[in-house]
Amino acid sequence: EIIEADILIMAIGNNSSSPIIPRIPNENNYRGQIFHSSEIGNGDILKSARNIAIVGGSKSAFDIGQMQPHKTTLIMRTPHYWTPRWLLLLPFFDRIAYGLFRGYRVNKSDRSLLIRMLDEIFMPLVAVGINRPDSLSFLDDIMNGGGLHVCTTSTQYWNTRLWKLETSQPKEFTANGLLLENGKEIEADVVVWGTGFQPTRAFKEIFEAIELQDTLNDGLYLYKYIYHPKLPN
Repeated sequence: EIIEADILIMAIGNNSSSPIIPRIPNENNYRGQIFHSSEIGNGDILKSARNIAIVGGSKSAFDIGQMQPHKTTLIMRTPHYWTPRWLLLLPFFDRIAYGLFRGYRVNKSDRSLLIRMLDEIFMPLVAVGINRPDSLSFLDDIMNGGGLHVCTTSTQYWNTRLWKLETSQPKEFTANGLLLENGKEIEADVVVWGTGFQPTRAFKEIFEAIELQDTLNDGLYLYKYIYHPKLPN
């Protein structure tokens, strides 16, 4: 059957692609279990774990971290923060956010005292409490590869407070867990890679003559290999 359409939308998700599972030394010496986030399902396989190390800071890591938060260490290459939904409803929040990001445009040493208090004390305390990642600036973190995520329920928010947070990345496996680049050893009998998937390449299979690219010479690009509706035949 041939279907004619002016616009083709591929709503197949990245889960149709291969999981990204980093390979680091000494994996064969590790005595625990290793999973990718796509294998966790409803989380039953985590219930018997004593300590869980989740590598990643985005959506998959967040969801899995909610399952056994009191056992979880979240390992992030760049700091991420999780804020309660009510923060966005505060009066004048938009002006506070505007002031923060306006303050980011100047050198850290030149920021006003108010901006520095919001940046270095208030926002990290609200987002992750005293269990904050190893960082000196909330603004610098989220503007340089980190992230700010909104918890939709109070349970999610309080669960994030139970996590142990490490701003680093795995260097190698040990017999009982992971050795991080910062020199710390994390004990874990379960390691979960929340590291995402390879980009879906379905379009490349359909349009063999098309060269996929992340950016264009004019600076414009489409998200994760999405094609513009005016794609030539």
